[in-house]
Amino acid sequence: MKSLVAILLIATIFCAFMLVGNVHFGSAQTGTNVNGSINSDTTWTQGNNPYHLTGNVTVPKGVTLTIESGVQVIFMQDIPTRDQVGRPADEFHYHNLDVVGTLLAIGQNAPITFSYANQITFESSSSASVLQNVNFIGSNDGSNSYGGCKINILGSSPKLDSDSFSIPYPGSQISINGGSPIIENSNLGTNVGISIYNSAAQILNNNVKSNAAEPNNYFISLYNSPAIISDNNIVGAYTSSMFIISSGAPLITRNFISTSTVGMTIYGSSSPVIENNTFAENGIALNIYDFKGSPSPTIKGNNFEQNSQYDIYLGQQGVYGTTAGSINAAYNWWGTTDTSTINQSIFDHKNNNNIGTVSIDPILASHNKAAMPNASPNTPLPSSIQVNPTNTSPNPSGTSQNPTSTPQTGNGNSQAIPQEWLYGIIVALAIALAIVATALLVQMHDQKKNAASQEKQ
Repeated sequence: MKSLVAILLIATIFCAFMLVGNVHFGSAQTGTNVNGSINSDTTWTQGNNPYHLTGNVTVPKGVTLTIESGVQVIFMQDIPTRDQVGRPADEFHYHNLDVVGTLLAIGQNAPITFSYANQITFESSSSASVLQNVNFIGSNDGSNSYGGCKINILGSSPKLDSDSFSIPYPGSQISINGGSPIIENSNLGTNVGISIYNSAAQILNNNVKSNAAEPNNYFISLYNSPAIISDNNIVGAYTSSMFIISSGAPLITRNFISTSTVGMTIYGSSSPVIENNTFAENGIALNIYDFKGSPSPTIKGNNFEQNSQYDIYLGQQGVYGTTAGSINAAYNWWGTTDTSTINQSIFDHKNNNNIGTVSIDPILASHNKAAMPNASPNTPLPSSIQVNPTNTSPNPSGTSQNPTSTPQTGNGNSQAIPQEWLYGIIVALAIALAIVATALLVQMHDQKKNAASQEKQ
């Protein structure tokens, strides 16, 4: 009996030290690990939550990855390690998702969450992809080396609908090169910039509010693009310009553009249609420079209201020798019908002989009520501008329910026990067992002592 108790005591203390030595004070991981190529139609289910990318993941051509409502995908891998003096530490690795086939991430019943998404790329054969009701959540501590989420759309036409970006640090970017993708009904948060190259993209009915404390350089930049930018509510601090248009003929209509250093910059060979927008409380509403005059931008039906410096500024501020051709800006509302007041809000040939003239006649007699997101001619200007994106939930057919062929570990139904609690439980059990073993040893010693005393008697 004594030997058994001694063995029990030694084993308990040994196990306690082994377990405690391996405890890492981080978040416990449960769920499913995924990496590599997904070679057959696969569904990531809520029952196996969360999904941890432990390496880069590829959806090959001809394969569909379906992500169910409520699924959380974690792109950051937290690898426990130790610092130089042996203390527990964290090493973060960020992994990418490359969609060559089809990605259907549709949060019909509950949002899908992409946490610490580093880079998602849609290749040219991924046009059937849909991301709907997906929340992109970034790092709170800036540990992501990129600083945010990057979505690359390369010659494809995926649809991003009713998504939300919550990225606390500047640097998130949606880069579109070719194709005809749609980004609509989404909350693009405070730190998302969109670059559009050679693409007929549609950016429709989104909410954008840049954080004044962490301003982005721009919201949308357009290069040789016939994109349609319509019905967006864009408010916030941009250090350069909300819109930068260097070439192409995009249509920009029914947007609310407010409180930026510059609302829109047009230069080079661009000939955009700027129609039925409201520019309010910017520094400069429209800045046009290095423009030769043919073909000219179309600027009509817009409201220019309470822009602190200029409604239209021809030429590039502070740049010697800048040029700009003459502009026709008839049929706009300037907050007044007094031509002398309007001319004071325009920087053109009267201010600099090297640039052209802005023509304003005829002038709209009143505020254009149609120059607002989702507005009709009979809709009055609201006192507080706010766009409420509508949520639609397409239900694509042919969604595969085959289990994933990639390595999986863990049980998505289990609940992680905080490791600080686990540490306390292990120590408490070890102490309790040690006390029990000690008590048994003492009891055995007393029994032996009593037996020896009785023998003497």
